[in-house]
Amino acid sequence: FQNIAIKSIHIPTTVTSIGQRAWMGCKELANIYVPTENPAYDSEGGLLYTKGYKTLIYVPQKSYAPALKFLTFHASTTTIESDAFMDFVNRDTWVILPYGIKTIKADAFANSEVGRVVIPSTVETIGTGAFRSCKYLNHLFINRKRVLPVTSVLTDAHKPHLYVPYGYEDNYKGSGWENVQDINAYGLQSFDLIN
Repeated sequence: FQNIAIKSIHIPTTVTSIGQRAWMGCKELANIYVPTENPAYDSEGGLLYTKGYKTLIYVPQKSYAPALKFLTFHASTTTIESDAFMDFVNRDTWVILPYGIKTIKADAFANSEVGRVVIPSTVETIGTGAFRSCKYLNHLFINRKRVLPVTSVLTDAHKPHLYVPYGYEDNYKGSGWENVQDINAYGLQSFDLIN
């Protein structure tokens, strides 16, 4: 289906395996629908998940709420799969990952036009190149005072402003988060912190 002008996809109950880049370049795709009887996949808000919503597999290019300017996810999601955001193009939309996300896999946002991302305190792992070549990434919020160990997360990306909990800015300096414009404090009342 790559590079085809389709707006919606209905995945039948018999499909139990989908290639990682099945819809790459489908610029008009806004909705993926999976019936509840499918044993391998679920969908909500046009997004594709593994069964039970634990892993976000794919965010269609046109799946966002333009009036609200934020992208929502299922509350049960714990993992963002590699290339999940590869076709995402709305740089004005806030991508606010829900509390409970633990893993952002390598290249999860790579090459997307994401502009604003909020990472919750529950994230334990951010894979190599998670934001690689994100040319429009301007604001990256990390809602935890304990620094996440990272390697080459922002390779070839636009240097975003990094926001961390107030009083913990120095913790992020020299910790793998150097490829940013600056490191700024954000009010503690806005964060659910891990000690």
